[in-house]
Amino acid sequence: MRANGHTILLGSNGPLTINPTLQGNLGYDPLRDFMPIGLFVRTPMVIAVHRSLPVQTVAELFAHSKANPGRLGFGSSGIASAAHLSLEMFSAATGAGITHIPYGSEGALAPDLVSGTLSGTITEISTALPLHKEGAVRILAVAAANRLPQAPELPTATEAGIAGYQAAAFVGMVAPTGLPDPVAKALGEAVAAAVTDPAVRTRLEGMGSLMASATEATPPGFAAFLQRETAWTRAAAERAGLRQG
Repeated sequence: MRANGHTILLGSNGPLTINPTLQGNLGYDPLRDFMPIGLFVRTPMVIAVHRSLPVQTVAELFAHSKANPGRLGFGSSGIASAAHLSLEMFSAATGAGITHIPYGSEGALAPDLVSGTLSGTITEISTALPLHKEGAVRILAVAAANRLPQAPELPTATEAGIAGYQAAAFVGMVAPTGLPDPVAKALGEAVAAAVTDPAVRTRLEGMGSLMASATEATPPGFAAFLQRETAWTRAAAERAGLRQG
């Protein structure tokens, strides 16, 4: 790829943190080969259960899983997906006895979650919030630092008793390393403008996403974000027993 600003990547967890952690022969190192331009948005994960499950809180979910070992099946969008790794970190933090059931996508698991075939899921809030509002599922907590303005009644994971538990899917812009300074500056300004654009914010925040902070939307801020996410991904993969191949 030529570092001229005409080839850029809107990257997410998969190509920027998960694949580099799990695939030894990937052919690129995002922290070496890509120049971070800025984070756009993160979409928090939520802990959601089918409406028939007799739990109203995370503490009750934990107790129910202990009383019914191996009987709670939680779906994710696939092995080594951001949702799967989030589920593994949830299990590590709580000791809940939950069986992971991988699907091919968020859309594939939704019908089974609504029907009650699945006990619950840890998934992006954009998937679960409409089902929660319809009464099909019950969101117990949001894995974010603060309550979401779109659903202020939902507690954070920390408020629900899982101190510091945060997990999200994210999207940000990177370009090939070696981008000329003027081009990098122009792209950075474009990202900063996008995350503060009222129309963009209204659309994305309406689905439960969180726009990047002013710091995260800069090259240094996004670089620091990627380093933290890579470390979190590595810890979650180890917890899940996933090995670099």
